[in-house]
Amino acid sequence: MKLQLKVDGNVHGVSLEQEGEHSLLSSDGGDAIALREVFCDSNSIILEVGGRNHMLRFVRRGRELYVHYNGRSHHIHLMDEAEQEAMEERRGDPVLRSPMPGRVLAILIAEGEAVAEGQSLIRLEAMKMEVDLPAAFAGTVKEIHVEVEELVEPDAPLVTIEPEASDAS
Repeated sequence: MKLQLKVDGNVHGVSLEQEGEHSLLSSDGGDAIALREVFCDSNSIILEVGGRNHMLRFVRRGRELYVHYNGRSHHIHLMDEAEQEAMEERRGDPVLRSPMPGRVLAILIAEGEAVAEGQSLIRLEAMKMEVDLPAAFAGTVKEIHVEVEELVEPDAPLVTIEPEASDAS
């Protein structure tokens, strides 16, 4: 099974395969990690990884998953097919555009800053919801076209990113 997850604002491709009593988990094509579920209930899971047990506590609300592990909390958004397709369509366009009318709540980056693919760049408020807009590819922020509290229309330019040399077409 392959998934796209947005973890703390960054997108990761994850693959999970069953092999005997263990599952093999790999992220973004990295080495697979063997893990085994030891215990699971409605808000916690114990996984055995490398012979050691690890407890994760979680809360799920729709496609949002909040995980607490090792003293830290993480927000995971389970991306659906439409979100993944939209991200693929935006890949390569140097300008991040507003997908909807809204108000800029926060600018999460600065001009000249290096950004990772999937990193949240702008937070919009639209229809009483907060939406983080991610970078379609890794690069450097060339220009920020908006200010906090500014009202934007659909397709308005928000941020221009210069792709990393390896990402350029």
